[in-house]
Amino acid sequence: MRKIILTIVWVLELSECYAYDFKATIRDNIELCFNIHGENVAYITNECDDSLNYHTLKCDTLFLPEKVTDGINTYSVNGIESDAFIFMKCRCALYIPKSIIEMRSYSYPHGNPMLQTKFTEYIVDNENPVYKSFNGVLYSKSMKVLLSYPPQKADNEIILPEGIDTLGKYAFFEAEHLKSIEFPLSLKVIKQTSLAAADSIETIILQDSISYIESTAIDCKALKKIVLGTCLQKIHPLFLYSENPIDITCRANIPPELKVMRDFECINMSSTLHVPRHSLNLYRNADGWKKFENIIAIEPPIVTGVNQAEISWVQNFSATEYVWTLYLDQELTLQFMTLIFDDMGRLVKIDISDYSASHDIQSAIKNLKESTGEISHYVDYYSFTITGLNENTDYFYTVKAYAGTEVIDTDSGSFTTQKATALQNIKTGTSGIQKIIRNGQLFIIDHDRKLMFDTAGKQYPYEINK
Repeated sequence: MRKIILTIVWVLELSECYAYDFKATIRDNIELCFNIHGENVAYITNECDDSLNYHTLKCDTLFLPEKVTDGINTYSVNGIESDAFIFMKCRCALYIPKSIIEMRSYSYPHGNPMLQTKFTEYIVDNENPVYKSFNGVLYSKSMKVLLSYPPQKADNEIILPEGIDTLGKYAFFEAEHLKSIEFPLSLKVIKQTSLAAADSIETIILQDSISYIESTAIDCKALKKIVLGTCLQKIHPLFLYSENPIDITCRANIPPELKVMRDFECINMSSTLHVPRHSLNLYRNADGWKKFENIIAIEPPIVTGVNQAEISWVQNFSATEYVWTLYLDQELTLQFMTLIFDDMGRLVKIDISDYSASHDIQSAIKNLKESTGEISHYVDYYSFTITGLNENTDYFYTVKAYAGTEVIDTDSGSFTTQKATALQNIKTGTSGIQKIIRNGQLFIIDHDRKLMFDTAGKQYPYEINK
């Protein structure tokens, strides 16, 4: 008897799930189902008849109505119920009128109301008091909550606008084309399931403002790279799922709290973990982090030439200015040059010391200013080429990241410019030089035909070639 009662209850619940009060034909001869919610109010609900053209409708935009009639009464369309469009197969934009003030979801109030749909973008009426669309994405009116990223939106990357402080649950659910996402500084916490089933995403950039990543927050099977900011303090062990090894960069100087749990193995431990150089030993001995097989220091590359060096430094999301200072001694007393860059790696000022006040340096400064480009948003490193340096010379440097007047990060190191070869030391004219081989030996003839040089830089009178 007990078994029969349970079966009956299950059937009743299932039937209620697909119940609707009436159907109505809206724009483009599309039929929708509605439930009555009080006097003169209706909500769009689950489609329940496979024969309806709603399944295979072909339109650029599905326009939801402000009012609808059942043939007798007229209702204001004030809401969308959970899974209202779950059976829709077409790919189109969704227009949300000003009358819709509630979108229910199983994880309401901050759940994705458009799970398992094929929408390409959301268009919200400007007079809607609760919702707003920006670049086709659905937000709360205040733009503080991102509710739904359209699953079929064509963009490969998105940089979310400042002001967002909450990601709705399953906000990026089944985003088919999205490969890269960069979050704003206004976001503080990555909550549970906010990036669940976002299986196309390959790159995630979390700014310095993120202090906590909750359990099951990130579930991206295609993920290849994730960057964690400097202020991260706590990560739930189940935060990251991916089928492949990942390139992980954690910029926090102190390893974030990461408890050792068996389920932490959901992260592929053959992933490469990049950490600040001065924090390398901390990560190698910290609970959780020490389980990674490949923990290496973040080492901004420096490529030297004879009279130049391409310097690089790690971008700090919170920095407003970077100050690079070159010295000629390890004690950092003989200052050679100071380069000041803005928050996007653009050169804004050069200070030259007495040790480097030469015509060559002045010329180099002009060239540097002309060649500086603008870099916005996330980059692995900011890079810049300094010319006018001395050959075969040791240089020592400090680089400081400032937030206003406060130093928020520092680094230091050294490099040596290359020694010029004999041919590079040859002082010839700027044009018209020739290269000849005599008795198997290479000679360079000056443009005015007065001197010749061998590969060791030794001079000969030009007449020997006659």
